[in-house]
Amino acid sequence: MTEFHRQSPIRHLPVAAALLVAVAAILGFVAMPGTMLEELVWRTGVAALIPAAQPPLGMTARVVLALATAVIGAAVTWSALFLLVGPGGCWCVRRVAATTACRSSAGPMRIPTRRHAGR
Repeated sequence: MTEFHRQSPIRHLPVAAALLVAVAAILGFVAMPGTMLEELVWRTGVAALIPAAQPPLGMTARVVLALATAVIGAAVTWSALFLLVGPGGCWCVRRVAATTACRSSAGPMRIPTRRHAGR
């Protein structure tokens, strides 16, 4: 008989949250007025680091800033949530099979010696 194992829907949380953050970042850049974006670029110092990002910003610069922000935000969100709820994460649910036996009842454990290790 085949057993059906339901996987927890929380395993999709890091990907879903990362996509949500990326879409929100892109929509934020699209909805932001040009003057506000240029002021943000000046205040954050992006214009000093990247000479091509100095105002006035064209459509290409807006798209590059939006995509860069989306990728960085999604990567940070995914990484943080994967560490929290991913396999072996802080908040992951660990299932223990009912048929697992204790090590003491499983019999003697074989330890490979130097003589048998090369075979």
